[in-house]
Amino acid sequence: TIFNILNKHYSFCHLIYEYVKINLIRKKFFQAHYDKVFYLVARHGRNLENPNYAHWLLENLPMVYMYLKEQEKKNTLLLIRAKSPIWVYDSLELLGVDKKNIIETEDRILCNKLVYCTIPYVHSWSYVKSGFLRNWVSATHKKNCNLKIEDPQSTIFLSRQTSIVRRIKNFTEVAKVLKMHKVHIVDTETVTLQDQISLLSNSKCIIAQPGAAMANMIYMPKNSKVIELTPKKPYETWLWKELAKE
Repeated sequence: TIFNILNKHYSFCHLIYEYVKINLIRKKFFQAHYDKVFYLVARHGRNLENPNYAHWLLENLPMVYMYLKEQEKKNTLLLIRAKSPIWVYDSLELLGVDKKNIIETEDRILCNKLVYCTIPYVHSWSYVKSGFLRNWVSATHKKNCNLKIEDPQSTIFLSRQTSIVRRIKNFTEVAKVLKMHKVHIVDTETVTLQDQISLLSNSKCIIAQPGAAMANMIYMPKNSKVIELTPKKPYETWLWKELAKE
């Protein structure tokens, strides 16, 4: 059955070639051999080289809880995407992951045991609840940032002006109004992860266009507000509402 399914998409010769290539010259493919590896390669954004921040924060980081449980049983290495953005390393460090246990390679590797968790998917069309794990990520990050949170009062506008899509055309005019009402304008791509956590933890309200930066609402205190700016045409906004409820 499997062969018939594959044969619908690949020619018979191609299948034979792949089989021979994998089995006869396998040694050339594997550059390292490990014992136990936990898979945490982030899903990409607009291209294969760039992982998406929201998916990393809401899907991958919650799985680190499982990784740390595996680490308690037996030394386990953590496999991430090679040449990841700085926020990948920072977010893992804030969760207590030891740098020496991280593998990042563009080569094929061989391991005796691979741990692969079910991902708590977050899409525009589907949402898997994972309140305990996402709250664990938020609480652990804030704890290890040594934040002093007293009475959050600030209102923040998360700017997308450096992004390719969903930018505000008349942002100069909008910025004047925001400043008039003492709203802080922040481009999350220009600040460190620790600064983002600090800003959102001390905010009573954020205003934003739909985008990855809205995932930072997990750091906001309870009963805070999120104002989502959408186009005039109908736009599905339930994803961020579900996250806010969670």
